[in-house]
Amino acid sequence: MLGISATALAVCVAIAICGGAFRGFAGFGSGLIMSPILLMFFPPIVAIPAMLIFELIASLRLVYEARKDIEWRRVAWFGVPACVSVQIGAYALAVADAATIKTVVSIVVLISVVLIGKGYRYQGRLGPKVSGVAGLIGGFLSAMAGVGGPPIVLTMMADESPEENVRANLIGYFLLVGGVSMMTYFLAGMLSMKSVVFAGASLVPYLIATHIGALAFRKYGGTYFRPAALALLAIVATASLIL
Repeated sequence: MLGISATALAVCVAIAICGGAFRGFAGFGSGLIMSPILLMFFPPIVAIPAMLIFELIASLRLVYEARKDIEWRRVAWFGVPACVSVQIGAYALAVADAATIKTVVSIVVLISVVLIGKGYRYQGRLGPKVSGVAGLIGGFLSAMAGVGGPPIVLTMMADESPEENVRANLIGYFLLVGGVSMMTYFLAGMLSMKSVVFAGASLVPYLIATHIGALAFRKYGGTYFRPAALALLAIVATASLIL
């Protein structure tokens, strides 16, 4: 079917299970772990749209329950600039070679490991200008490499809004930017059926793994997992630089 082998589908499902378990257990970073691994097996033009389809559907699942807490004005501070830079990121995905994109992904993941490990978050007043810069960076990285979350998360966490609003705003942002990214890929002829099939085959295993990961975290606790999770991210990113 569509020239897709059973082995390729099995690899995608396995990667989805890893990403889902990671997100459920650690509470963050499925894209950070999935992008480098996907790029080891598939061309960027297939892997990145597949992963973003996947994340978009996951966002659709979450947005209904969070809808009352989303502050759309704050989401727009990040989201409008991101929707602009998505166009540049999609162009970069179309013209850049696979090695360049793999390098960008690995570097972003390694930097994220350091910042998250040190508990960094933006310190200062969060307004339209700072949010806009983060959105520009996040939108570009999202469309080009599937790793646009870190600049948004690390900046939005500085918001003085209640925690439930920050979480909801992140959901709203990723839904908006994911939707624009998909539309951009589609209009540019970059959204292949192969990406759609990969994402569709991986979605249910991803959601199941996310649930299992969350249950395991509640049972065993996160005292040792967070450092282990960051170490795993570092290993995956380093391996993708070398391989």
